[in-house]
Amino acid sequence: GAAESGPEDEFSTVTQVAASRQFLYVGQENMQGIRVYSSDGRYRKTIGRNGGGPGEFRELQYFSLLGDTLWTIDAGLRRTTLFSDTGRVLATSILDQLGTRRSPASSRFYSMPVSVAPNGRVVGHGATSGQILARGEVTAYPIRSLTRGGVATDTLAWYSIANADFIVRSKRGTSYMPQPFPDHLLVAYFGAEGRACVIDRAFSGRSPSELVNVSCVSTAKDTVWRAGLRFPARPIPARVVDSVRTRLNRALRPRFIQAEIDRALHVPRSETPIVDALAGADGTLWLRQRESRDSSTYWVIRADGRGRKTIRVPKELRILWANGPDVWGEEKDSDDVPRLSRYRVVDRPIRK
Repeated sequence: GAAESGPEDEFSTVTQVAASRQFLYVGQENMQGIRVYSSDGRYRKTIGRNGGGPGEFRELQYFSLLGDTLWTIDAGLRRTTLFSDTGRVLATSILDQLGTRRSPASSRFYSMPVSVAPNGRVVGHGATSGQILARGEVTAYPIRSLTRGGVATDTLAWYSIANADFIVRSKRGTSYMPQPFPDHLLVAYFGAEGRACVIDRAFSGRSPSELVNVSCVSTAKDTVWRAGLRFPARPIPARVVDSVRTRLNRALRPRFIQAEIDRALHVPRSETPIVDALAGADGTLWLRQRESRDSSTYWVIRADGRGRKTIRVPKELRILWANGPDVWGEEKDSDDVPRLSRYRVVDRPIRK
């Protein structure tokens, strides 16, 4: 693991990891910088810091590798910055803002790049402001092909954001947070392949087993592959729903009445079996299932969508980066202290 001794080896919640043959790049919650470690887990340096100047971040949201170049997205400053592996700033581009000439306010969207390929193809999505979301004016986001500066060149597909947010509206104001029972669409963005995969994980609850449907689209607007993964439908226990309702009422009243809170709460007929999706650096799609008592299970779908395998990992391990047999993930000990660990996937023969 990358956790040893000293402040550089102590982690808050890890949000993103990227790896090369030599280095591991780590982003953390509420940290405006990227820590760099050698492949053996030794701290080397931190790229970037909090601020608004060259090479600084206000709200570091995404980063990825282009060979030896680190490509970063700052949602707060609305810009992309490219760094060398030594931390030197190579280039900076300003992204579109809502209401600018390139992104008029009437469109309600600005472009958010997410992944970039060596040939310059960038995949991302349209995003909007919290005020527009709270007013209910946007119900779907576009998946877009972009320039490295974040200018949209084409819309590849649209995906619904229904049931992603818990929004209570009244004359007394608006409360905005994630849904306690999320079953909204997930999207995984692949830089090297220039594509995005949409995972529809909502169950209707009308049959004993139902499908999680996956559809992948390329920057050429072609559907690369589709797959349906069958899971048993499991109703959410009434006691769990009642507990969440009670907690929300305690937190939000008397500002909002119970009827307003209940209208905003989305309770699916069945719990979704998929809790997260990860785009592997090798083009594989990793779908994390709900935890069992002592382990977590991932379904790993091949880059061409034609095959998949099941991988079980310790329940405490959350995989953040994968490339072939090599994976990096975050684990938490009994005191809830996170650490980074490197694993190798080993195919075990099936016993007959």
